[in-house]
Amino acid sequence: MTPIIQAHGGTVNEFIGDAILVLFGAPFERPDDAVRAARCALAMQAALRDYAEAVHRIQSRRQHVGETGPVDGEYGLMIVARGS
Repeated sequence: MTPIIQAHGGTVNEFIGDAILVLFGAPFERPDDAVRAARCALAMQAALRDYAEAVHRIQSRRQHVGETGPVDGEYGLMIVARGS
């Protein structure tokens, strides 16, 4: 996920278990921070889906990808953007 985050101009602030705290607008605010954060979220969701499909093909085991926040037994993704 880090390469995706960096490609969208995000800053990895902290890894918390299986979560990643990502900042947009830090250390410098840009007018398109929210747009880049949303695009990053979509790219990360796509990468998670690709990963889940790869695991399924290799292990014959389906992995579920959550759309928002951590869900028991699923991978989750939550994006919070600060408004100007």
